Amino acid sequence: MASNLGTANQEGGGSEKTPWQEHTAPDGRKYYYNTETKVSSWTKPDELKTAAEQSLASCPWKEYKTEQGRSYYYNSETKESSWVCPPELQTVLENQTQSESSAQVAVETEAVKKTETSSTTPVAAANEKQEPAAPSKVDRDREIAREALKELLREKNISSTASWEYASRQIGADARFHLLKRSNERKQVFNEYKAQKGREERDLQRQKARESREAFRNLLENNEKVYPDMRWRHCCELFGDHAAFKAVHMSERREIFDDVIYQLGRKEKAEEQEKRDRHQKTMKEIYAGMKGVTYKTTWAKCLEMLDTNADFTDDDSLQGLDKEDALVAFEEHIRQLEREHDDLMHEARVKAKRQERYNRQAFMELLDELHKSGKISSLSMWVDLYSDISADPRYDAMLGQPGSSPLDFFKLYVADLKDRLHDEKKLIKEIVKDAGLQIDIDTPFEEFEATILADDRSVPLDKGNIKLTFKSFHEKAEAREKERLKLEERKFRKREAAFKEMLKNSDPPITKSVSWELVRLRFENEDAFRDVSEEAERLFMFKEFIKTLEDDDEPKEKEGEKEKARRSHKKKRRKRSRSRSPSQSRSRSRSASESASDADRKEKRRRSRKRDRRSPSPSPLPPRRSRDRSPSSDSAADKESKKKKHKKKSKKKRRHSSPSASPEPSSKKRSKKSKPGSEATSEQASLPNSSEDEAELQMRREQLLRQLQQDQ
Repeated sequence: MASNLGTANQEGGGSEKTPWQEHTAPDGRKYYYNTETKVSSWTKPDELKTAAEQSLASCPWKEYKTEQGRSYYYNSETKESSWVCPPELQTVLENQTQSESSAQVAVETEAVKKTETSSTTPVAAANEKQEPAAPSKVDRDREIAREALKELLREKNISSTASWEYASRQIGADARFHLLKRSNERKQVFNEYKAQKGREERDLQRQKARESREAFRNLLENNEKVYPDMRWRHCCELFGDHAAFKAVHMSERREIFDDVIYQLGRKEKAEEQEKRDRHQKTMKEIYAGMKGVTYKTTWAKCLEMLDTNADFTDDDSLQGLDKEDALVAFEEHIRQLEREHDDLMHEARVKAKRQERYNRQAFMELLDELHKSGKISSLSMWVDLYSDISADPRYDAMLGQPGSSPLDFFKLYVADLKDRLHDEKKLIKEIVKDAGLQIDIDTPFEEFEATILADDRSVPLDKGNIKLTFKSFHEKAEAREKERLKLEERKFRKREAAFKEMLKNSDPPITKSVSWELVRLRFENEDAFRDVSEEAERLFMFKEFIKTLEDDDEPKEKEGEKEKARRSHKKKRRKRSRSRSPSQSRSRSRSASESASDADRKEKRRRSRKRDRRSPSPSPLPPRRSRDRSPSSDSAADKESKKKKHKKKSKKKRRHSSPSASPEPSSKKRSKKSKPGSEATSEQASLPNSSEDEAELQMRREQLLRQLQQDQ
């Protein structure tokens, strides 16, 4: 099978690639194959056609052949057929012949050049195996016969509802009817024609119905008697005899009518709205030109001003204006004026806030300047610096300004300086360490400050923090000195105890009448004696030891005297008891014991009063008896109680003189003495808490920090 490849683009005269390829059948006829869709066709595709071939395809006349091989020509537009070639087709064929001859010459010339320059490529051999099967001559003739029969049916205008018998009688005499030999093929073509004809008839009916609906719509839209509120019954009476009304199906008439009425209503509303918008725009221009209208003007005042406005009274189109439209325009104009006023106020507020922020920053710069000059430190007080701060105009600018006051900013500034104490203290320690300065309780602040300021690293340091750091160093030095003194005192006490122990354990023991010179000569070689280096200390310890001996001897002498008096008293009582009766002795012994108990009671009361007078702490509440009665009344009451006690019986006297009743006054006094301390603690609890002031200061400080951050 011969093939002809690569001629598709050459014949078309183009350079674009196309999937269609031209091949040659074994009988010499050409066919075309699409490499993408795998479809072969005897008809040349448009991509491969030349200009002449395209003009031939656009020509309505086509050439056909009968079964006998005779050529005839058929016009697809006018449905005419002719045995003679029409002039139009003749001209197209001549042009095609000339173009084919020129294309053939170009192809042959190109083939000769390729043969001279290069050998045959292996692509042709590879494509030769993929050539599709060419359609046979019988298939082509059958296709032509089918198309001819369909054209014949169209010429006779056979209806889509016609039967095969009716159609065969109408077209049986034509030669094209006999191109297809088999009857079933003719019926198949006839059925295809009927299906296509039915689709065409339905399309035609739909087109006619569409045209009739458009005609009825145009009738309703262009008729002046139709209005938006028109009823369907009135429409039927008005257009019932019109051809456009009858041409539309009954079910579609009402839909078209409703749609037209809806559109007319929308159109009328749109025109009315446009008119209202035009009037409102005019009224807004009039309001804008009126000088007395502001955002506070009322509608009643505006109506009075409109009566005297020439622009409003001279415009005839506004005389029939609805007051509601004028009110709507007035409200929109007032809202615009309010927005403009709000914008101005907002701008003024922003400007005021900007000025306030500038004033705060300027005041902070003033504080920085005072700090650099050394007037402000972490220990500064507002009272001390008020004269310097109030003399600056930046302080006056802050007065009357909402928000934080100058005092608040000053407190915040001082608090920030105090917060720097921790970091600056580290730097000061490094400077002191590098300078080799030893700080003790005698080191003056001036020396410490001069040492710190002599270092270049002390430029950012605050003088108040330098003073606080020195104070902490001085407190540590005092603590070290106190610890040293405690240690020396402890050593002294130890030496003193050893010295006294040496004197106490001496053999023979030391008496209170011995002299220091003898003791010194006796113990000068002892370790405890040598440990006390100062002679004055030794003498002091010796005198204390002698005094201790004297104090120990006094109680023994007093006890001996008391014992002698007790023994003598017993002897006297025995002598008296022998000379008296037993009952008298018993009563007298009781009276003696009662008098002794009364004396003890008075002595205890006297001692407790002395202790109250000696106590240094003031008592906020007097004793219970002093609150109830005066001292004179106390003495009178004591006398009366004594008289009553003498008159009472002995049993009651013994009950009064029982030991359980005697400690009551002392316990009451102890409880009364404990009350002043408890009241003192309650007074301490009622004192104001300094932590509340610190919390308030911290809160104010955070508020100032947020305000400064917003300003930045």
